[in-house]
Amino acid sequence: MTSGEIPVYGKVPPTTFIDTSGEEFSTTDLEGNVWALSLIFTHCAASCPRMTSQFARFQEMVTDPNIHLVSISVDPARDTPERMKEYADLAGADLSRWHFLTGDLNTVVDLAENHLKIGSGQANEDLSSHPSDASPEAQLEETMDEFMADEWEAIDTPPKMGGDVQTGDYQILHSDRFVLIDQQGRIRGYYAGLEDEGLENLKRDALRLASE
Repeated sequence: MTSGEIPVYGKVPPTTFIDTSGEEFSTTDLEGNVWALSLIFTHCAASCPRMTSQFARFQEMVTDPNIHLVSISVDPARDTPERMKEYADLAGADLSRWHFLTGDLNTVVDLAENHLKIGSGQANEDLSSHPSDASPEAQLEETMDEFMADEWEAIDTPPKMGGDVQTGDYQILHSDRFVLIDQQGRIRGYYAGLEDEGLENLKRDALRLASE
């Protein structure tokens, strides 16, 4: 989409999460800003490191303070604010513009499935069925190794999915799309989060909306 109006696909309702400082953070806090959203979880060894790497590139490319990034965990039972802060630090996130959020699972699922219209991978899910992770810090470091490679250069091949349930390594098959939201909380676009072209299109449209 290179010309014409950027379509409106829906609207994000007021929704409250918990940020890395343990404080409430609402989607209404982003009113007046353009923002891009992704679904991740910190134990992910598949698409999440690549998606977070792409957001890190976006953060470097786009410095407009009125354009924000939001990464929401689809595994809030394990992704505590403290763990999300550790993940954000490893990502080199500027927390004034890149918000890592966790909270109630039902809230995450409702926003993703019913409003954003993207898969959370957690609909009808019982998180208690997942085994616990004996060493989340060690796994986080391992997961981030490739994510941190080459000073945020794009990863040519995202890590393969898989895992050993004996170590608590499991996968949540959530959407890998980035969602663009405008200053009024309206959904304006969906972008392939694993592809460079998707990131470039997100950048183009975010800058365009911010200039309107």
